[in-house]
Amino acid sequence: MRHHKGAFSLLVLEVALGFVMLTHTMIAVRYYYRLHAQPVDMPEDQLVVAHRRFVHPRDSEAARAALRADVTALSRIAPRRRSTSRRSPRRPRSRPVSPCRATPA
Repeated sequence: MRHHKGAFSLLVLEVALGFVMLTHTMIAVRYYYRLHAQPVDMPEDQLVVAHRRFVHPRDSEAARAALRADVTALSRIAPRRRSTSRRSPRRPRSRPVSPCRATPA
């Protein structure tokens, strides 16, 4: 560390950051444990947990039709561009053929 002048200061900063993070974590754990340990003065057996769902069910055929309409609209907006490069097209790389068959014997 003698030759790297900033290494010691970076080490000190890293240790200080670790200390701050650990301290913050311990304070948060203590706070949430106190919330859990104290009674809330409500009849807990009568509490109701309600969930609100933001997903609205839709008919699958209507969803497919909407998907098809979106895809066709996108294809009309941005049709496929053809290659305009003047370079010769690349030939596919030849790969070694494996000796296994695709169908079982």
